[in-house]
Amino acid sequence: SIEDTPDWAIGTSIGGMTINLAGLGVWVSQLFVHNNHYLKEIAQAFNAYR
Repeated sequence: SIEDTPDWAIGTSIGGMTINLAGLGVWVSQLFVHNNHYLKEIAQAFNAYR
């Protein structure tokens, strides 16, 4: 249970979670950057065909 867990262990697990969330945020933003890039290319291709 949480009562038996030393503070440093709680801090470490929260720190690890924070790092994972930050990494996920970076990954998601990278994904959006790439998607925007592809969307522009798709839009240009679409406009070229019209």
